[in-house]
This record gives sequence, structure tokens and C-alpha cells, in this order.
Amino acid sequence: MDFTAAELRSGRDAYFVQHDSRSSNDVVYRMCVLESSAGMQQPLAIAIISGLMAQFPLVLLAMPVLIGLTVPKAKRQADPAPG
Repeated sequence: MDFTAAELRSGRDAYFVQHDSRSSNDVVYRMCVLESSAGMQQPLAIAIISGLMAQFPLVLLAMPVLIGLTVPKAKRQADPAPG
């Protein structure tokens, strides 16, 4: 019951025969391919990689600047660093 990629294109019907214990004869099954998965994985991969690329500059550059602007300087000097 192996199908090639060309046989499993979107919108096509695939048929296969299988022996079923509930029947005395072989049973023919029809499978309708709604959408191929390769087309769905590419946008997901692009979104994940783009998110990771945007995360690093924000975390490494923007967060220290925002913390420096929002936390008063006296409080930062009064609290000793843990360690």
C-alpha cells in the first residue's frame, strides 16, 4: 500500500485493496487527499525561523535598554548581584 508523491497530490483519490477479517473478500478502500503536507510545512518553518531571528536582537539589545530606562538607577546600585 505504498503510494508515490505524484499519486498523493491534493484533490486526488487513491484506492487500495486490503484483506479485512470482517469480510470474506478483499475490501477496496478509497482515500481522498485533501491537501499535501509539504505545502503546509514550508510556511511554518519560515515563521519559526523568522521568529527566532527576531528574538535574538530583541532579547540581547532591546531588553537591557528597556530595563535601564525603567528601573531607577539608585535601585540597581542598592541591590547587590546574587552570587
